[in-house]
Amino acid sequence: MSQLLSQLEAHGVLEPLDVELSRALTRIAGETRDDVLLAVALTSRQLRDGHVCNELSRLAGQPLQDEQGNPSSIVCPQLGPWLTQLARSPLVGRDGSAGQPLVLDDAGRLYLARYFDHEQQVAQHILRMARAQDTTAPVDTERVNRLFPPAGDTPDLQRDAAVASCARKLSIIVGGPGTGKTSTVVKLLTLLVEDAQARAQPTPKIVLVAPTGKAAQRLSESIGRARDKLPISDETRRAIPANALTIHRALRTTGGSTMRFVHGPQNPLACDVLLLDEASMVDLALMRRLLDAVPPHARVIMLGDPDQLAAVEAGGVLFDLCKAAEQPGSPLADCVSMLRQSYRYASESGIARLANAVHAQDADEALRLLRAGLPDVAFASVPSQGAKNPLLQHASKRYAGLRSATLDERLATLDGYRVLCSHRRGPAGVEQLNPLLARAVQGSQRGSSEHYAGRPLLILQNDYTSALYNGDVGVLHQAQRRTPLCAYFRSETGAIRELSLARLPQHESVYAMTVHKSQGSEFDEVSIVLPDSGSALLSRELLFTAITRAKTSVGIYASEATLRSAIARAAQRSSGLGARLA
Repeated sequence: MSQLLSQLEAHGVLEPLDVELSRALTRIAGETRDDVLLAVALTSRQLRDGHVCNELSRLAGQPLQDEQGNPSSIVCPQLGPWLTQLARSPLVGRDGSAGQPLVLDDAGRLYLARYFDHEQQVAQHILRMARAQDTTAPVDTERVNRLFPPAGDTPDLQRDAAVASCARKLSIIVGGPGTGKTSTVVKLLTLLVEDAQARAQPTPKIVLVAPTGKAAQRLSESIGRARDKLPISDETRRAIPANALTIHRALRTTGGSTMRFVHGPQNPLACDVLLLDEASMVDLALMRRLLDAVPPHARVIMLGDPDQLAAVEAGGVLFDLCKAAEQPGSPLADCVSMLRQSYRYASESGIARLANAVHAQDADEALRLLRAGLPDVAFASVPSQGAKNPLLQHASKRYAGLRSATLDERLATLDGYRVLCSHRRGPAGVEQLNPLLARAVQGSQRGSSEHYAGRPLLILQNDYTSALYNGDVGVLHQAQRRTPLCAYFRSETGAIRELSLARLPQHESVYAMTVHKSQGSEFDEVSIVLPDSGSALLSRELLFTAITRAKTSVGIYASEATLRSAIARAAQRSSGLGARLA
């Protein structure tokens, strides 16, 4: 058996899973060529890194790198001979129909067969819906004007998106934070319900889904608030639900598996309209399962931001859909509506200008803004390990409310400030910073107990019995001197819930959290910490997502070199979906 994979594992280029998968598959097929073993192992690595496939042309002839971007001495084969060897391997098929575990397509993309199938099926679903227009009469102008009062000559992108979506089976409404995606879609749902009522047709059954429990909770609350403010009848209001489910709960997992569901092609969801929020967080495999379960007659409406971080698992479906829509003649061209005006902060604010510079990959402008002395954006050196660490000093002041005796102040402090990290482990990661921040903020008040008044908590798993979800944040508090310490959580409606410590699902302290965990949340101020070293996780999308979590103030703790590297690196994932849709 080749020693090549062992060398790459020792250099940190491959993980044990990549090596063992390659060895197992090649052993079964009787394949012994190093170049084929290498391609299989790298395809596994690409999948772990969020890529759907292994684009061989990007690696061919190049030295392999570890996760920190350090090159090894091992260079990939040249593309032509590499493709020839793979095409002749018993492990590799052309379309997945013969049952080989890998598929090599005509563009030189190498897939694990199940992901090739996922991509094919998602493309078929999307194209079918994109080509299917609603043949009913256009939406009544009077109803549109009631929901979207005319604003002179100023273009109303929300109105345009809602009206255009009424004529489509597939609608993709995208925009940055605070651009009004939810308020737009509530009015769109109202138009669909009122149109059915006007025609004496059955009221459409609307199903709301989101990828995580926290996102589903936020969607429920924001849909409910927006719906209840509209000038509509009680009958229409009742037809628009405000109870969103996670995708897994809507599809109903079965057999103890997280990817086997009751609902699918043979047992579709009972819905006429499916609304998917936070679509950027949905990976390829889960998107395939969701679209499999949509009945042929139903509309699908997706909301999201393609510039945010993609799903943790493989694929960046929303990004691929939006890029495909930009291609001339694409069937998706009329399905995507972009909302551009942010209502979270003014367009001339430092935060907005910094976010735009990062999005444009303009590192010079981003650094100029950070050093310009603006009141809402600041740049600081990489935190040191000593007592004068500027991050610890600043966080201790901003988290001072956690040391307060009142519950309202503690909860308000958590709503107002958060430290965001690019990594969970390693230098400047969550696991390293949380204990340092706890000591800086709480000092001797913590005592020796794991639980103490003022400890901020992050829920790590969905728990439907306690109605707590992965990403929920609360605080420990003792209501009175002789009462027990309890956990308190505030919903977006402002309601406060009390839970005993025994009922808490898996959790951890949350002085700092990863940018991934912060998606969909917003704070008055954020401090962003980037490690002073190269990392494949650092990207323009990660930095953009972190900056746009803030409403009033952003501080970035990083070296100039790290910041420039992050802004220059786009986290585009290898995939063939865009090409199949364009």
